[in-house]
Amino acid sequence: MIEIKFGTAVPVSFREIDKSTGLDMEIHARLNGVAAVEDYDKTLYDSEEKVREAIRSNINTIITRCLNDRWDKDISVLSGWVSLLGPLMDQEFDAIGITARTSINSMVVLPEDEEKMKEFRKENNLEPVFSSLDMTYVSAFDKAIKENAKRINWRCSMCGTQNTGGMCSYCGAQKPLFW
Repeated sequence: MIEIKFGTAVPVSFREIDKSTGLDMEIHARLNGVAAVEDYDKTLYDSEEKVREAIRSNINTIITRCLNDRWDKDISVLSGWVSLLGPLMDQEFDAIGITARTSINSMVVLPEDEEKMKEFRKENNLEPVFSSLDMTYVSAFDKAIKENAKRINWRCSMCGTQNTGGMCSYCGAQKPLFW
């Protein structure tokens, strides 16, 4: 089995329709995930590298096709992407000779589209929805927190020195969990 990580450097666009609220707008988002390739057509791909190339070069087209042509428009994309998008992508991969089990790790809506959705909900007196940050898996969120924590300044409670690492540069005290 080959695990191929992918991401959409260029945002994909899709129509978000939520019949319960009347929302119908074009949304742009970035996604990333993993395709676990179980088998591939040896007549189409002469190496694992060619399979990687095929997935990565076609990923935007495949995701766009899944979200716009194959998606059941009775289901909100933003509420069903975790469980539904991977199997739809597997069908698209199968059409190009690749048998895979695909999982999507995160979908992040572009900030301007997220603002439009918030404004729509506000204008229509609707309950707030989860933001893109809330939709990422916890592991991705934890990783980002750990990476950003290294860059965030904190003040040592023992000596008052401003720091950026996990320990005080002056007295050696550990950075508190909550600062």
